[in-house]
Amino acid sequence: MKSVAPSAVVDKARTTYRNRRGRWIADPDAAASASVTVALHPPSETAVAADPDAAVAWVRTWHGYAGHGTVAWETRRWRSFGTQDVPVRVVLSGAAEIAAAAGRAAEWRTLTDRRQRLLAELGPGTAGLAAAVAATHSRWLGLDDTDFGRLVATVRWLAANPSSGLLVRQLPIPGVDTKWLAQHRGTVESVLEGVCGDRDLGVRALPRLCEVAVLDRTLLPAAPRIFATSLGELAALPLRPTVTVVLENKEGVHA
Repeated sequence: MKSVAPSAVVDKARTTYRNRRGRWIADPDAAASASVTVALHPPSETAVAADPDAAVAWVRTWHGYAGHGTVAWETRRWRSFGTQDVPVRVVLSGAAEIAAAAGRAAEWRTLTDRRQRLLAELGPGTAGLAAAVAATHSRWLGLDDTDFGRLVATVRWLAANPSSGLLVRQLPIPGVDTKWLAQHRGTVESVLEGVCGDRDLGVRALPRLCEVAVLDRTLLPAAPRIFATSLGELAALPLRPTVTVVLENKEGVHA
């Protein structure tokens, strides 16, 4: 088997980080105890005899290794080459070191810092919130600091005011408007459910408007011939037509 180069540590760290990141966010204990072992497969005595210069160069590479992890060495006793110390494995310990080896140290710090903030500000010790935070981590990781702050503030306010009945633009949360909430609603709902067990934001949507054409002008003489209103307001009007025509498109109403 071919001896392993230092680049293999990076490759395995990247694969491990990508596959386990979500699990580590869900379980900090698992993150702390995580480890990755990269077997280096040092050359055999036969391989050294076939190409001693390559074997020496390989050992020197690991003597000068400045990457992440701990290099373990073992002694080999060879008949033709005497006693030699060779590297046999690299061990990465903990999610932080694995992330660093994968080139994701900054990302991992952001993940852990934001997870801690979400739990501290929204519901420390809440199992449901911890699960929701882990399940949505890829979404809130992608937010910039401003939008992440808005996410925390929005969930905190909605949890404290579960049935506000306000329109989205009325929410007293800086920077949060209809467009922002529409873009991030799924994340807000998921985290809110982790806090209080309910995805309902408690806000009021704009009513759906129906276009109405008054064909008999004597029914509403002071109203426009064509107007738009909600079903509730339409039902409250003093209208009792003997015939109502329901059309499925606006062109028919205007025609």
